[in-house]
Amino acid sequence: KGIFTDSNGTFKLGKNHSIFIKKDEIRGIKAEEDLIILGIQDRGKGRIKK
Repeated sequence: KGIFTDSNGTFKLGKNHSIFIKKDEIRGIKAEEDLIILGIQDRGKGRIKK
């Protein structure tokens, strides 16, 4: 469990919950228990082509 903060306020998230935070948005994370976070970035334009 953890408390996540973005420009819309504070949210308490638990197992299998998610939150979307925009690029360059101020954010905060406070773990209430052991916490594993997966962050995914969409690089959009200018990606390296294979």
